[in-house]
Amino acid sequence: MFPNSIESDTAAYYDPDWAVTMPFDGPVPRDYRLSLVKSFFSFRGRFQFNSQLLLVRRGFVDRLSRGFYVDPYPDFFSGGAMLLEADSFIYYPRRMVVVGISPKSAGHYYYSSKEGFNEYLGIASGRKGKYGPFLDSWLAWLEVLASRYRDVLGHVHVDWAGFARHSMTERCKAFGLGRCSLSELISEASELRSSEWVTFFLPRLAYQSLNRIRRAVSAKPSVAQVLFRGCRRFEGGSLGSFVEAVARGTVG
Repeated sequence: MFPNSIESDTAAYYDPDWAVTMPFDGPVPRDYRLSLVKSFFSFRGRFQFNSQLLLVRRGFVDRLSRGFYVDPYPDFFSGGAMLLEADSFIYYPRRMVVVGISPKSAGHYYYSSKEGFNEYLGIASGRKGKYGPFLDSWLAWLEVLASRYRDVLGHVHVDWAGFARHSMTERCKAFGLGRCSLSELISEASELRSSEWVTFFLPRLAYQSLNRIRRAVSAKPSVAQVLFRGCRRFEGGSLGSFVEAVARGTVG
């Protein structure tokens, strides 16, 4: 996270555990790739679809007939297309790129709760759903992927229980930052199963309640640390310094 990416926090943060991990080093079997794509419909995503992490051959893109960069989340759709259609897909576990949130990226608008996220998404700005632009657009890209790859994915559908858990995770973070009230949070949690109140909702509520108290008392932890559990503050200064630290192995 670049300085000033999230609200007015001038510090930089990184997550040493945020990376693609697979039980393969080299070619990834087609059936496993299919399972990765399907996992996103149950919101158990086991693969970061950010296009910055993927190197694709031009000839592959040229032969696609269902699109490559497709709204509302072009990088997610392109990742799905690669996993589903590539003749070969190689997983290389070395860290070769830095990917994150800048003051001009979608994450800046979303995680700072600033106006402009709809406009940033472009086509998604016209969608008026009940879950907000981020989750509504997430559902939209899954719908597009499912419709264009029906012959490969079958009649795959969104797991609404998984969606409810994913949505509540985001709302609990908002509560921890004081962006929504306890009554609003409990009202929205009504979509969870009764068992999930004990196993899922209450532990997150307790953790974010502690964050809310800590922020009220001492202004810590930072917004970034509430939103991204496990992220660390980088004291080295610039992005270039961070890249050099990664290359030296002193970060991550």
